[in-house]
Amino acid sequence: MSFEEYSDCFIWRCNGGCGKEVLFKPHDFFACVAELRARGWSFHCDDEDRTWTHYCQRCRHKHQSVPLTDRYFSKPREVGK
Repeated sequence: MSFEEYSDCFIWRCNGGCGKEVLFKPHDFFACVAELRARGWSFHCDDEDRTWTHYCQRCRHKHQSVPLTDRYFSKPREVGK
C-alpha cells in the first residue's frame, strides 16, 4: 500500500522504487493530494482491482504508460468510452 492514515499523520510512499515518502498532518486529505500534485506526483487507479499507485516526480517519468506525444496528439474520444 502506498498510502497510510494514522491518527497523527498521512503517509504517501512512491511506488516507483525510490523509497521516497511524504508525511502530512491529517488535516485535509484533498489539500495534501493537491500539494503532492504541485510537487509533481502522479496518482493512478487500476480499473480492475481499484488499487492506487503513487509516483514521485522523478519516478513518474519512468512509469508513464502513455508517451508524451500520444497524450497531446491522440484522436478525440467520445465521453464514456
